[in-house]
Amino acid sequence: MTIAETRLEDSLKGDRSSRLPGFYRLSAEERLDRVAYFAGLSTDDLEPIRNPEGLPWQVALCMSENVVGQFSLPMAFATNFRVNGRDFIVPMAIEEPSVVAAASFAAGLLRSGDGIQAQSTDSIMIGQIHFPDPPAEGVLERLVEENQETLKEHLDRNHP
Repeated sequence: MTIAETRLEDSLKGDRSSRLPGFYRLSAEERLDRVAYFAGLSTDDLEPIRNPEGLPWQVALCMSENVVGQFSLPMAFATNFRVNGRDFIVPMAIEEPSVVAAASFAAGLLRSGDGIQAQSTDSIMIGQIHFPDPPAEGVLERLVEENQETLKEHLDRNHP
């Protein structure tokens, strides 16, 4: 079994934790390794987030907390999140270190109970269809209405 397969198997067992004390004190490489392990990935899998064409590495390290890579902004991770009983590490592309630190701190405070409890409503989606050269007013509306079921079936096959 490869290291990546072992990490994935470990992460799927559900005993992983986003509680990473001292994460901010680790080197960028160590932070990336911890996040990769949490996600069941190899460090190489996360290598694309290091962008040598983007913000200079030393600048990114000075701009934010928990930096592991950079886009045009530093790439960081907020730790300690437990949502509906599952642990998460939250990626953040942001230049403000206090936001990453505050999110990690608040999540740490909230996890001492049951963590964050969230719920959502049923999925509500409104679709739009663009017609660059629409027919005369009223014609399109009538066609859509007359063919609504066929249109719905076709669209549901593409994106249920």
